[in-house]
Amino acid sequence: MKKLLLVALGVSLSYPVRAQKILEDLGAAQAELIQKAQETAPPPAPAPAPAPKVEKASKTELWMGSIEYAALRVQNDWKGWDTSYVAAPGMPRDIAWVKSDEYKEQCAKTYALAWTAVSAAAKSQESDFAVVLDLDETAMDNIGYQLERNGQPFTPETWHAWVLRREATATPSAKEFIDKVRGLGPRAHLVFITDRNSAQQEATAENAEKIGIYKTGDLLLTKKDKTDTKDVRRKCATLGSTGEDERCRAHKPVTIIAQVGDSIRDFYEIYSRAEADEKVKSIAEDKRWGSFFFILPNPMYGQWERAYK
Repeated sequence: MKKLLLVALGVSLSYPVRAQKILEDLGAAQAELIQKAQETAPPPAPAPAPAPKVEKASKTELWMGSIEYAALRVQNDWKGWDTSYVAAPGMPRDIAWVKSDEYKEQCAKTYALAWTAVSAAAKSQESDFAVVLDLDETAMDNIGYQLERNGQPFTPETWHAWVLRREATATPSAKEFIDKVRGLGPRAHLVFITDRNSAQQEATAENAEKIGIYKTGDLLLTKKDKTDTKDVRRKCATLGSTGEDERCRAHKPVTIIAQVGDSIRDFYEIYSRAEADEKVKSIAEDKRWGSFFFILPNPMYGQWERAYK
């Protein structure tokens, strides 16, 4: 093959030095062409600038930007959470605050407002009426579960185990309020609507009875499935024996005169961050806060963590 190449180039085999020189010249010419191509090629496009790093909002910041926080401030005429509050060493700030006197003060204020409104509304009712309460972080305090988790994410398994232990206590001022509602007479009813599931109904009722907030004859509505929203269950309570929901057929129809909770869905349904932001803009004009809706503080968890989805 080498012989044929040299012959094609007009090189005699008797002249090896000359053949070698031609091969070297060919290599140099090829290198020169490559260099020229590199010199005339356009410069490479600059690498795109890295995307700016977006800091994840803390749980405190998420709660302070929520519709729940805005409603609480309007309702209780509250200046807001003192951001200089320092948590105990090793304890998440939100949990430490729920153990503070400021938290208890806001609960007491909410329930005092609720009682003022309920006692006044009861006087004008000509038939049976009800106060609707959420359970967790409204009437029942699960700080024990939060302390055990110590900042670890919620899981259905650990929550179910906690519910079965029946160790929740009464939220500050809740039992006193509930006792006053019972004192309004036989036409006054208590309805508890919780997102605990149906499998947890018995344990929930026993726990609530043990701490003095639930009695036989009260209506306790746990959640059957995803379609069983709190709106659906409020309708069930309102219609009572006149409705089609078997859970409420043993109860009289009632007029709801107050709703108490810690999450916006304890009052009405919201399904997006944009929807919540629109509600925040008009929260001060919504006269139901402090007269029909009564919200308690809960910086530990809520729909605001998931942008209300």
